[in-house]
Amino acid sequence: QAWNAFVDVYAAAMRGDEASAQAQLRAIATARGAGDPGEPQQAAYMDILEDELHGLIDIRNGSTDAGVAAIRTAAARYDAMPFDFGPPVPVKPPHELLGEQLLAQGKPAEARVEFEASLKMAPERALSLLGLARAQAAAGDGKAAAATYRHLIGIWHAADADLPALAEARKYVAR
Repeated sequence: QAWNAFVDVYAAAMRGDEASAQAQLRAIATARGAGDPGEPQQAAYMDILEDELHGLIDIRNGSTDAGVAAIRTAAARYDAMPFDFGPPVPVKPPHELLGEQLLAQGKPAEARVEFEASLKMAPERALSLLGLARAQAAAGDGKAAAATYRHLIGIWHAADADLPALAEARKYVAR
């Protein structure tokens, strides 16, 4: 339930619908209360989800420093957890979200560090690689950006031809 609510809050926050975002945050808090006591990490994941979402809402409301701090807290919590094999449990890995927000704030060097941290936990994750390529390009490291975009093109070899990020990668590499 919380994972679904996360997606709803994330979407609402990205479109600037704070009322819906706050309502869905309450759903996550309710899901926390109904959690499975046999899953000790569940509460820690709920903390991560909530920190990410509070941070995203803060950033969308203009409280950039508070928002980045909340997402950094989510990333620190995630880093402190035992490593889980498989896809990342949080729908949006906190380092990836932090990298995206830092990049949007014009801080590509800081964003690059976060995308690299995200890739240590989830190697080959396409959205983290895409963010890394964008951060590399924004920081003026065209050679690294082209290599990362080429890597993405390889990963997306069977992707839909009209995937916007694939077109972005191809356009960058073609330059």
